[in-house]
Amino acid sequence: CPSNPSQCVDLSKWGGPAQATILDNVIQKLDRRGKLLWEWSTKGRIATAEGARWITNPSARPRVFPDGRTAYDIFHINAVAQEKGAIVFSARHLDAAYKINLRSGAIAWKLGGTARKQSLKVAGNPEGLSGVHDVRVLDDGTITLHDNGSFLTRGPRAVRFEVGGGVAKLIESVSDARVKFSLCCGSARRMPGGNWVITSGAGSSTVSELTPSGRPLLTLTMPTNLFTYRADA
Repeated sequence: CPSNPSQCVDLSKWGGPAQATILDNVIQKLDRRGKLLWEWSTKGRIATAEGARWITNPSARPRVFPDGRTAYDIFHINAVAQEKGAIVFSARHLDAAYKINLRSGAIAWKLGGTARKQSLKVAGNPEGLSGVHDVRVLDDGTITLHDNGSFLTRGPRAVRFEVGGGVAKLIESVSDARVKFSLCCGSARRMPGGNWVITSGAGSSTVSELTPSGRPLLTLTMPTNLFTYRADA
């Protein structure tokens, strides 16, 4: 970055360096032959301030490349889901999910994280979202997330929101009481009958099927010091 000042980002306001390199995140859609059909980048669309909480967090320390250069992972997109005429993505270091219009590339809404013009009003979720992963759009249009609860005084949970009229209403929240912490990763998949398959990532060695009330029906345990990034149902 110092060799190309025009590409530098000032992170000093949040405890980072005054001349930093950040990693822009890019989402692409390819056809079966690998031809690029659509592309979207965080550059110029999501402000650095939206990821400020993670800039000096030890778990989000700068990435070091083989040539010694470093770059900050400000956004950390980790899952993308399709919706009619749009995509929805989740981003750990933004503590949020975003809906993007495929035609214009504009942000239609933001769920969680720091406020911006497109932020949804959230009803029924005083706990907020933190370090989210694995966004999904269900057939009924509701949005599910694995809410890690990273660095908050609670464990992870699966959450489900109904979105409409500028409001995201929490209609389901399911936790495994045995899991107290989730540093990163993880997934939450709602099954057709209403049960959930949840893996809480770093902080738990289990993959579990839970009832809507959080009662474990099945638990798979990974060997010591291993965890599962994502589990499908």
